[in-house]
Amino acid sequence: MSVFKYMPTHIYNKNNEKIGILKYIFEDNLLWFGNPLNFNDPFELKPNIKELVNDENHLVVDMVSSYFNDTNQAHEVHYASINPILNNTGILCLSGNKEHLAMWAHYANNHKGIVVEFAKNHSFFSSLKLPNYAVILHYLEKVVYIPKNNRKSINSNEFFIEDTLKDIFLTKSQDWAYEDEYRMSVYVETNDEYIDGIDIRFPSDLINCIYIGNKAEKETITYIMSLPKTEQWKHLKIYQMELDTVSYKLIPKELT
Repeated sequence: MSVFKYMPTHIYNKNNEKIGILKYIFEDNLLWFGNPLNFNDPFELKPNIKELVNDENHLVVDMVSSYFNDTNQAHEVHYASINPILNNTGILCLSGNKEHLAMWAHYANNHKGIVVEFAKNHSFFSSLKLPNYAVILHYLEKVVYIPKNNRKSINSNEFFIEDTLKDIFLTKSQDWAYEDEYRMSVYVETNDEYIDGIDIRFPSDLINCIYIGNKAEKETITYIMSLPKTEQWKHLKIYQMELDTVSYKLIPKELT
């Protein structure tokens, strides 16, 4: 089985500098685990906090919690307490679908980008070893989508329980179900108060195929087609998405 990553060919950082994603992946062998605080879902990693509860593992003390009985205030106190952790967290977001029209539009620069196919059963997703300053919060697992009226609810001290933390990272509203998302999350110890994301190096055999967008520029196609000429990427299969003639579907056509 496979999982897929929609991506543009380049992005611009906060200094408006152009960052080439193709080089980042295919020359530097890096994957970006993005900070969830930057994600497009405003409810990301925000369960309903039913009650502020103190225990030896939690940052909110009884004296503080006694002043905050209002639900909204409980949320604010809880999220303020966990932000130092979320600030240094990175999530790799993948999909089980490579042909979704809206995903191509939203995440692959309006069909000008690419989709990369990964081997889902690769050890990278199940037993990756990181330096001792980083830990795996959970390996690759499928996101669970729940009715939006059933927002996940916990007491504040439950956030740091391993199984609950994993559920929080893997639970989203059913409004996002079309993304068919899979996730892998990591945490790093750093002196920085906030990081945009985490670079993780990956082996070349993690990637099986590349799908080029229907509106891709010639420069993108030329670069991708050059990859199998190298020893590192000689195993790659390359496709370009074409419009089906009778339905609203994208059809991958192999390029040789």
